[in-house]
Amino acid sequence: MKAAILLFAAFTGVWADVDLWRPPQELYGRLAIAFFPDSQGDSCKAKDISRAITLTTPIIPEANTCFNMSDIFSMNSSSGFQKSKQQSGGDPIPWGVSWNLINQDLYDENANYTHTWVRMVNELVPQEGRTSQWFYEQYTLPDCQDVRLGHEKSDDVPFYWINCQTDKHGDCKTAAYPIGSFAVWGTLNYDVHESNDNCRKWTEFGAASTARINAGWLIAALVMAMLVVV
Repeated sequence: MKAAILLFAAFTGVWADVDLWRPPQELYGRLAIAFFPDSQGDSCKAKDISRAITLTTPIIPEANTCFNMSDIFSMNSSSGFQKSKQQSGGDPIPWGVSWNLINQDLYDENANYTHTWVRMVNELVPQEGRTSQWFYEQYTLPDCQDVRLGHEKSDDVPFYWINCQTDKHGDCKTAAYPIGSFAVWGTLNYDVHESNDNCRKWTEFGAASTARINAGWLIAALVMAMLVVV
């Protein structure tokens, strides 16, 4: 089939419009998350994960499953199972995520990982910007905590969510502070035939993001007031 497409493209002169790219086998049908330190931001933007520490999973977990960066990438194994904190009392099979690591040996516990490459694609129905089967969360603090106890209004602990399908080559995002932990779970009531546009693109939450939103509204209000005065 691939040879036929190549031959057709050669004879019709539409080579530039033919995109035969397929993800490597270790990424196909999986949620893939790669992390880059400050110094490798260009590699993330180029979507080059050849030297990035990466976690993949084919599992769509029943419950939110949290990973600490320092724990998962310092494991002695390149594969395993992470149990969700929430478990079903009547289900004999534990809820969680079976995972595989790539480039685990490149993890540097002293580095500040601030760049994230995420690939969330429904291979059978790939539609960038539509709802994905997975929901990915990323936190500044460990244990997927979104506030620092005793400092709930601190603006240095933003967290991020995304459950829209990404480009098939993945998307690169940059966090304001080093990544402490991340979580994976399934989009509630997901239906591949009815996925709509109500998914959440990469969105920042926390005191800092709220402050930026409020500042935007304040500037808009000042502009409107000036127009009224004039």
